[in-house]
Amino acid sequence: MIPLVFAMFFPVLLGIGWLLSALGVVLRDIGQLTGMVSHVLLSLIFAWLSLIIFKRLRTSFADLV
Repeated sequence: MIPLVFAMFFPVLLGIGWLLSALGVVLRDIGQLTGMVSHVLLSLIFAWLSLIIFKRLRTSFADLV
């Protein structure tokens, strides 16, 4: 099952790579922009997941009391 998911996800990653390389020809600072955007998205994902986990823990603790 996992290799099938990777096989379906690979063309998407390949397309994103081609898009970024094409933009890199036109825009010289795409490397810096990509690094900044990936850092921001990584930070937002951790904050979002911590909120989800906190919400689930809060509801489960309320059920215990």
